[in-house]
Amino acid sequence: MNNKKGSALVEASLVIPIILLTIMALIGVITDLYEKTTASYQEHRREMIEEEEEEMMGEAKRMADLLKGLI
Repeated sequence: MNNKKGSALVEASLVIPIILLTIMALIGVITDLYEKTTASYQEHRREMIEEEEEEMMGEAKRMADLLKGLI
């Protein structure tokens, strides 16, 4: 009976670190993926805002030129 308890303890001491390392690696990969996705989203959003600002400035210049032509 003592032999079974000892073998279970040895088995657990070998399996538990592997399971914990696997879980930690998954958390690391998920965190890295989240950070990359967030950075990509922020970069895309910044580009969209810059494009929108350029369009608005172009439209404002066209309106100013139109008004100058009327005056």
